[in-house]
Amino acid sequence: MKKIYIHFTFILVLGVSIHSSINQDIIEELEIKWWVVPFYVLNNSTKAVQNLKENDLILKINNQPIDNYIIYYRKKIEMEINTVIEPTKKKNQKNKRKLVFLVFDDLATQSLHVKKAKTIAKGIIQKSPPNFDFVALCISRYKGLEYIIGPTGNKELVINQIYDKIKGWAKESQLLNRRGGLRDISKFPGERNYDDGTSYYFRKKKYFISLETLDTLLKVFMGEGKIVYFFTTGIHAGIGRGHDFLQLRDIAQKFNENGSLLFVINPVGVRNISGENAVRYLAKASGGKYFEGTKDSISNRIVEMNRGYYEIAFPDPNDDKRIIDVELLSKKKNMNIYSVRKLSRGKHYLELNETERSLLPLNMIENGYWAKSIYDITYHKLKPDTKDDQHICSIDSIPESFLNHENDIFLIRINP
Repeated sequence: MKKIYIHFTFILVLGVSIHSSINQDIIEELEIKWWVVPFYVLNNSTKAVQNLKENDLILKINNQPIDNYIIYYRKKIEMEINTVIEPTKKKNQKNKRKLVFLVFDDLATQSLHVKKAKTIAKGIIQKSPPNFDFVALCISRYKGLEYIIGPTGNKELVINQIYDKIKGWAKESQLLNRRGGLRDISKFPGERNYDDGTSYYFRKKKYFISLETLDTLLKVFMGEGKIVYFFTTGIHAGIGRGHDFLQLRDIAQKFNENGSLLFVINPVGVRNISGENAVRYLAKASGGKYFEGTKDSISNRIVEMNRGYYEIAFPDPNDDKRIIDVELLSKKKNMNIYSVRKLSRGKHYLELNETERSLLPLNMIENGYWAKSIYDITYHKLKPDTKDDQHICSIDSIPESFLNHENDIFLIRINP
């Protein structure tokens, strides 16, 4: 019988730890940390600023101006470093990808407008630079946030999958009300079916859950420049105040902290109803921009905006703050900057939801950015053995620091 050797890694994550000692090799990996922030620069005429200079910007981290940073340009890489740091290979910089998430709302957006959204997305994809990798997602009526395709730079494949899998369901039970946005029409006055897919309450709940799921997904790609295009007409803004408004504000904050820049695209055109006011606020609060108008107008403005795309990298401030405040200011009056405003080192383990806890060890294994140095991480290789044609793996002992605590244990198989 041919022997099969499988390499196992055993990860223990102490759920109650905050800042603790880490193995020496892990410390060396995280000793020099850099944060990457995507941003766009437009002039007052909404034209892209393509000749940005270092002295045009002021970068403040935690309200303190810093001079040690690198600017990445869309077409060419220019490194301007004021302090001697460990150099980065230019080859890796040129191959640096930009992740673009295309999120379609098929939950609260009329089917006709979903079709318009797909047309706008097609124009954005076709005219995007070659280093863009796309991820397409859809918020559906019953399943919530659904995966369509990506990350991939194959533009034709992304477009075909978007047109094939996002249909836009007919919403006969919804009418557009100029003052209130989407409302429900019931055969029986006063009837409210909270579990019906056409219920406003059902849609609102699914809408928020899907945005929370999107935030979790974006955390997996910490450390990469991420742009989110959210195609939606919004939901009824009874969400303009009270608990719903606070929930919306919390989502905008999370999008900031995971390093994503959110742009909301309204495929309907120019209107002034409460649902759109809500997503307009979402775009502004997260540091992005709200687009409305004709299909061609939106596509052309986004293509123009992409010409003014930059990324700025700066070293970790090496303090104990879990949230890093980022402020990019222009020294010129005719320049407008759209940028992520906050970054997060990650939550404490007990604050993670079930999905985030499942993704955390995978992110550690892949040397991802999600797992910063706030966790007490211990790595142990299991001892594989074979007995009676069964593979048995064992560990000598659980580390003392993990005893007398409630622990989550993850067993991950890695191909050698």
